Amino acid sequence: MTIVAPTGRGDPQRVTLKLDGSESTFTRLGPQMAPQAQIARAFWQDNKLVITMDSYSGGEGAFTINLIWSLEGDTLLIETVRTSTTGKTLH
Repeated sequence: MTIVAPTGRGDPQRVTLKLDGSESTFTRLGPQMAPQAQIARAFWQDNKLVITMDSYSGGEGAFTINLIWSLEGDTLLIETVRTSTTGKTLH
């Protein structure tokens, strides 16, 4: 699966993920436009697609982003939860 997302810095980010839960790696531009390696996993949980990304921010430290995609009728719902390595949930 390939996700295309705006970056606000020119060309959109294209990320290709395997859907079997195995790791996919990609590079994104972090603070001060420095490239940062990212690790993501995507897998099906019942009828929802779960995408988990490990990331790092200088202000927040290490954290995990969970995107949970599901359909409600013809509407795609995306729930986003950011959790720091200290266990604090960041929305």
